[in-house]
Amino acid sequence: GGTWSHHLVDGDGDLKVRLTGWSFPRPHVSTTPLPAPPADPHHVTFGLLHGDLDQSTSSYAPISSRVLRESGYQGWFLGHIHLPGAPNTDGKAFYLGSITGLHPGETGNHGPVLVTINAQEEMTAERLPLAPLRWEKLEISSSNFDLETTDLLPLMLNQVRTRAKALGNELDQTLAFGFRLTLKGTCSNPSSLRKALAQIMSQPENLVTDSFGTVLFIDKINNETTLSTDLFKMAHHENPEGLLARRILVLEKQKGKIPGVDDSEFMFEQLISKGKEALAQVDHQTTFLALDGSLHSDEIAQKMALTGRRALEEILSRKEAGLETE
Repeated sequence: GGTWSHHLVDGDGDLKVRLTGWSFPRPHVSTTPLPAPPADPHHVTFGLLHGDLDQSTSSYAPISSRVLRESGYQGWFLGHIHLPGAPNTDGKAFYLGSITGLHPGETGNHGPVLVTINAQEEMTAERLPLAPLRWEKLEISSSNFDLETTDLLPLMLNQVRTRAKALGNELDQTLAFGFRLTLKGTCSNPSSLRKALAQIMSQPENLVTDSFGTVLFIDKINNETTLSTDLFKMAHHENPEGLLARRILVLEKQKGKIPGVDDSEFMFEQLISKGKEALAQVDHQTTFLALDGSLHSDEIAQKMALTGRRALEEILSRKEAGLETE
């Protein structure tokens, strides 16, 4: 109801720990419940808050990490952000995170945090991997994805099992482990690879395996493989594919002198500027206003380079088929 409340936890001997927290009086709160968390000089105190840390314009109870540090509390446990933070034992606030990954974007280790404090007020904090469902993004890189169709699925399942094995005891309580894979690398026939992946994804029952009692499954496969080609050789030509090859090499910050490019850094900045302009047009559309579409220059460069490689593949494919390119 928008008030501070308290609860005493009895420990061994005379040790008592006070938990104090503040709850929302309504769905959105644009004011901070601070700067006066109740003090208690007689007990070790931990604070619990649902709020946005160091986000002064938030409508979810903005809170200041500085004020939390100055409160004198032994520690602060926060809610609101689903991503679990690293448990701190130095008094700094951290997010407990959701108890389990609620969707594929909430990856990594989820679970409750076990906090122990002794008579000397020494504190330990450990996240317990008790979430029954875990999600992970896994990148599979290869310099050559020219595999037989029958070899592609075993390769991906083997990578999934290898990742699960590496986590060891961390998966003891995990019933299901979902993966979103990204294939990166080159191949001589991207079209055949896409068809093979479509065939694999059409039979989801084959995308399941197990590891020591945990079900492992592939939820989605992102294909970022590109055509194997000599971009430097292609960049010597003043045709559409040559001009595009130069831009791809610049965006990928390839070492060495790029044919036809006098100043790689200047061209890189020009391309990124155009990329930001294009993204801004999308960000300003009503549908996407509520989303954070901000990307770093390197992220924009990666996406533009991948798009360029896909466009180059299309140009070469049409040329091979005897079709005109615009």
